[in-house]
Formats: sequence, C-alpha cells, structure tokens
Amino acid sequence: MLADRNIRAVSKAAGVHPNAVYRLMNGSTNPRYDTVQKLIAYLQGRTEVQN
Repeated sequence: MLADRNIRAVSKAAGVHPNAVYRLMNGSTNPRYDTVQKLIAYLQGRTEVQN
C-alpha cells in the first residue's frame, strides 16, 4: 500500500514519525491506533482524523 510512496513524505503529511511508518511496513511492530488512523486519513485524502 505504501511501497510506491516516499515514506518520509507520507509520514510528514500524515503527522506520524517516519520510524513508525518504517516499522509498520516491516511488520516489526504493532502500531498504535492513532498512528493507523492518521495513515488511513492521509491515504483517503483527508487532512484531519475524525474521532
């Protein structure tokens, strides 16, 4: 899903730390709920996460 994107640009736009995105992509971590929500919002083109 994110393999074709610049991870630093994605993380900055989504408001998450680049290391969190790298660890998520490598499967080396269980991401926090808010991290997943921010990435989903970014990928769906929203600028704010709805709670």
